[in-house]
Amino acid sequence: MLDQFTAGNGVRASVPASDEAVTFLARVALGSPAVCLLRSLRRYAKEPSPDLASASASIALGFLTMFNHREVRPLLLSGGEEGAWSKVIDYCAEHDLQAVLDEYLYQLTGGKLTPETIPGKPPYEGLARRVKDAVGLRTAQITARNPFTGKSFNMPSHLAARFAANAAKDGEGGQTRLDTLREAFNSPFRPFVLASTSVGQEGLDFHHYCHRIWHWNLPGSPADLEQREGRVQRYLNHAVRSNIATCQVAAARETDGPAWPAMLAAAEEEAQNLGMSRLGMCPHWLYTGNLDAPALIESILPLPPFSREAGLAPWLIKTTALYRLAFGQPRQSDLLAILETSASQDIQSLMIRLAPGDFTHLPDSDYTNLQGDEQHEIP
Repeated sequence: MLDQFTAGNGVRASVPASDEAVTFLARVALGSPAVCLLRSLRRYAKEPSPDLASASASIALGFLTMFNHREVRPLLLSGGEEGAWSKVIDYCAEHDLQAVLDEYLYQLTGGKLTPETIPGKPPYEGLARRVKDAVGLRTAQITARNPFTGKSFNMPSHLAARFAANAAKDGEGGQTRLDTLREAFNSPFRPFVLASTSVGQEGLDFHHYCHRIWHWNLPGSPADLEQREGRVQRYLNHAVRSNIATCQVAAARETDGPAWPAMLAAAEEEAQNLGMSRLGMCPHWLYTGNLDAPALIESILPLPPFSREAGLAPWLIKTTALYRLAFGQPRQSDLLAILETSASQDIQSLMIRLAPGDFTHLPDSDYTNLQGDEQHEIP
C-alpha cells in the first residue's frame, strides 16, 4: 500500500477500518510533524507529493533530535503502552504545530519559492535544508569559570545560546556556524535566548521571532542604540505579525489558500481604509490594529540603582531622539550640540519625515488629520 501511495495510485482498504485505527490516523494527521510539514510545503511548492513527502520526512528527523533532548524528554514521559511518541503527536496537535509551520515557511519564502536555492536542485530542497538545520540544531557547550575556585567547567546550552565570533562547539565537537545559529534563532524553535557580542549589533536580522532586546550594557552612543534596536525593528517583525494574527484571524479562516497572505491582505485593506497606508509604514512596519494591549518592540536598558548607567540613561534617550533628526548630516555632532540647546517646540519644527509620499515638513496635527488621498504642498 505504501508503494501504491507514493506512486500516486489510489488505495482502497479491503476491510473497514476499526474505530481505533480511525482515531490513530486522525491524531497522526493533526499532530505528526512530517504530515504538518507536508501540508505547509504544498502551500508553496508544486512538486509531486512523493517528492515533498520525502522532504517532509527528512525534516521531521530534526524534530526527533529536538524531542530527544534531555531538557525536553521528561515532559514526554508516558506511563501508558503507546510511549513517548504518542505524547509528541498530542502535544503538536494541541499547540497547533500546523499554524507554527505555516507562519515559519511563509517567513522563509515570502509566499513563493525562489529557484536554485541549491544549484541543480529543485527549490523546495533548499527550503527543506534550511528548516532541517534550524530544527535539528545541536546543543552547544559553554565554558564557565568558578570565581571562587578558579576552575573551569562545561555545561550544555539548549534553550539559550551565545552569538560570538568564537562560538562554542556543539555536542559532537564541530564548530557551530554563526549563520546556522542565526537561522535557528530566527525560527519558532530553540534557542529562545541569544546572548550576542558586538558581532550581532550591526547588519544582521533577528526580528522574525524576537521583539524584545535586553541590552547587556548601556550603549555608548545614540548610533549604537539605533543599531541594536534595528535588529528587531524591521519589516514584518514579530510584534507586527502577532498583532496581525490576532486582528485578522477571520481572513485566515475564510480563505481557501495559505493563511498569511490572506491576513496581510486584510491588514493592508484596513490600513488603506483608515488612510494610513500612504505613509508606507502600516501595516508592514507598524501595526496595532484595534487591540487594547498590542505587542510592541521592547528595548530594555540595564539601570541598577546608583550606577553610572542610571545617570547616563536620560542623556542617551534624549540624544537618540536628536540623533534621528541628524540622520544623514555630514557632521552630526555639531548639529546635535545646536539642537540640545533649542526649545522642544523648535525641534518639532525641524522634523523631517522620511516616509514615502507627496508631503514633508508637516505639523503633527496635519499628520493626525491626514485622510485618504489628500494632497499637501510643501510650505
